[in-house]
Amino acid sequence: MLTGIDHIDIAVDDLNLWTSFFEAIGFSVIQRTDHGGGSVELKFPGTDRPFLELTSTSRPDGTKHPAGFRHIALQSQNMEQTFAELTARGIKIDRPPRRNAQSGRMTMNAHDPQGKGLTIQFVD
Repeated sequence: MLTGIDHIDIAVDDLNLWTSFFEAIGFSVIQRTDHGGGSVELKFPGTDRPFLELTSTSRPDGTKHPAGFRHIALQSQNMEQTFAELTARGIKIDRPPRRNAQSGRMTMNAHDPQGKGLTIQFVD
């Protein structure tokens, strides 16, 4: 069902500063997007997956994400099967898998068991 870590998302106050920092320690930029108020995907040194996503704390609607860990995304070979198996196990998924307009990938999210706002994302 799950095949590994796809990416880790961290919200940062200064996207350019943090991008430069990770580039200086050996990461390389994969792409920049408008996702979540602006984000940069960075390749870890020596591997294609997982990748690190830095997301701006400033949202398009003027509100702010808290700085820090946003989510970890796990790869799934079959999103519908993953959705069915996780919900059968009592894992609360926010919605069935859907295609993300920006990435073109199928995604869905589960939230932490304590309700603290942490997210586990699943992607194809």
